[in-house]
Amino acid sequence: MMPNVPADIPRKKFTRDECFAIVEKGILDGKQFELLDGEIIFKVDCCRKHITVSTLILTVLAQHFLSLNLMTRADVEIGRYDKHNDPEPDLSVLRHPIAHYVDRGIEPASDVLLAVELSVLTLELDKTVKANLYGKHGVREYWIVDIEKRQLIVHRAPDTENGGYSDIQTYAETNTVSPLEKPDAVIRVADLLP
Repeated sequence: MMPNVPADIPRKKFTRDECFAIVEKGILDGKQFELLDGEIIFKVDCCRKHITVSTLILTVLAQHFLSLNLMTRADVEIGRYDKHNDPEPDLSVLRHPIAHYVDRGIEPASDVLLAVELSVLTLELDKTVKANLYGKHGVREYWIVDIEKRQLIVHRAPDTENGGYSDIQTYAETNTVSPLEKPDAVIRVADLLP
């Protein structure tokens, strides 16, 4: 819900299908967006920092996961189960190569091994709304790369009943982290940042 708008003012909560219809009619003029809690949230145009960090993370994760299992800026199909939400992580590590999902949907709980968001302007949204969604739909591990504070916020142990995660750890750029799916991999947080 938008801040500073009284709760009793009528509003429209969009569904995933309504958003597809709006896109088909060209109303959004090709703008990229996510559907979060029924609201259309336009994606901020990529700044140089976001592009740089995205490339760094992709490079680092490709050292530990097959590059064909990495997906950038695409939905993880939460919208199939929740008509008012269709988030698109900046990067996802999938259980199988991306071609495996051409004719079969991505199951958030079993197919998404790691979802990653890069935060320049969206930190609060990523820590609240997106963490709640990813946890509720069983995404096993969720990382937020906080570019401004130069830290990594790691969410584990999803709460599929209430949303969110019960294990949240913050790592400074001097720390290392290992993804749950690759416990032997040692990733320096500094390597994810410019």
